[in-house]
Amino acid sequence: MGQKEPEIYVSSIENFLVKDFAKQKYKDYAFSIPEYQRPYKWTTENVIQLIDDVTETILIKNEKNLSDMKYRIGTVVLHVDKKNLNIVDGQQR
Repeated sequence: MGQKEPEIYVSSIENFLVKDFAKQKYKDYAFSIPEYQRPYKWTTENVIQLIDDVTETILIKNEKNLSDMKYRIGTVVLHVDKKNLNIVDGQQR
């Protein structure tokens, strides 16, 4: 028998945060860094700053009705594994 094909979901960070998280689609999931990833170098402050920047951009975009406003963070790959959202580095070789 064949392996189950992985579910692939492509989304903007805005859609992921506003739609999926707002609707609590992943409310019981935890973000994690899988052991096969290289060591994580960001501090808690770095993560908070990124979340604040993205949130502020979304709020400004909606408040000023700027539909073409973008906040580029690059590619983020989340691998769903049981109740974890594994953050996978797309640049990992």
